[in-house]
Amino acid sequence: MPRPCIVDQITERVLRGLSAGVWPPGSSLPPSRELAAEFGVAPRTVMAALQRVAAHGLLQIASRHPTLVLPEASQLAEELLARQTIRESTRQLAILVSDAHLPPPRNVFYAGVTDAVVLASTRRGMRAKVVPWLLEKHLDIAASLHHSGFDAAIFIGFHPGYLDAIYMLCERHFPLVVFNRPLPGLMTPTVTVDDYSAVQRIGEHLVKFGHRNMCLVANPHHVFASGEAQRGFPGGRTHGWMDFLDSQGIITECAMPVHIPWSRRMPMYDHTFMKVFDSSQRPTAILFAHGPYAKDFLLDPRFAGLKVPEEISLVTFEAQRDIPTVPWCPEMTGIELDTTRVAQCMVEMIEKVLAGQTDLPPIRIPMTINMTESVGPAPRRPASAPAQR
Repeated sequence: MPRPCIVDQITERVLRGLSAGVWPPGSSLPPSRELAAEFGVAPRTVMAALQRVAAHGLLQIASRHPTLVLPEASQLAEELLARQTIRESTRQLAILVSDAHLPPPRNVFYAGVTDAVVLASTRRGMRAKVVPWLLEKHLDIAASLHHSGFDAAIFIGFHPGYLDAIYMLCERHFPLVVFNRPLPGLMTPTVTVDDYSAVQRIGEHLVKFGHRNMCLVANPHHVFASGEAQRGFPGGRTHGWMDFLDSQGIITECAMPVHIPWSRRMPMYDHTFMKVFDSSQRPTAILFAHGPYAKDFLLDPRFAGLKVPEEISLVTFEAQRDIPTVPWCPEMTGIELDTTRVAQCMVEMIEKVLAGQTDLPPIRIPMTINMTESVGPAPRRPASAPAQR
């Protein structure tokens, strides 16, 4: 059995005090500092426990006012304690998945992260369950987590529309870890992906092979300032790429350093891309920021006549997920995330938050480059033959 965390222990002691009439309805609790001294814990731990008790309707907490014991607090405390004694000891972890990534199997990257979290939580004595976090009901779903039996949550697939719910969970001291999104101003720990460094490392490999005219196919939704990308915000691979080209002094040699497919209603490789691709300024290497971009490229009949790596070198993030095999391209060089390590770090963070720790620094997970025969020396002259129509 996992050792109960400190906040849980203090919550139980407060409930027992209310149940026994130590603080009868209508009275006020002692100041949190006095309770902290009595219980032998930090004041913030006491406040976290009181917030949990208040969430059940037993206390009224107001800034700069004594904490008031509400009517029927004694009876409710008895019911909660009885429910706690029969409740399964295994902690319940909610994996909150946003609308854009439902169902998880549709998005192979987030499906991999989700599966890894389920496995990591099981190994740590927890039980994880995917909870669809519908944006239209996001506040109601967030408010119901504790009453639904969840002890903590991991949020996958951040969107700004969820910020108010995240703030509410923070105010209620509900343990929450957000995947791959630092949230300045909120005490919400995060595990991020260090794609900024990864894209620069693959750039170094390509330059060693003689490539100077290169292109990154990037995500239009990941547009952050370079400094934010370096601190872990999504978009690190885009700004890492541009910073690398600039630092190497080759950005002006790239006919199209970045291609951004803005709309899925249009071909991913549209007229602008093909105009450059069919010219003498064709890039000698293409890096796909996401696996689906590589998949679309490989399945596009216009590129079926290419010779990889003789005419062009290809690299992608998430190469081992849903990338098709085609006769004209070897297994693609991939930049991969260790989802097992990511999940392990997030679950360990959850345990620390449950134990009352706050201000946890973000953890950045490096990515691995798996080199294959899809990368080779740059052709002496850029191929000028147009792609098949």
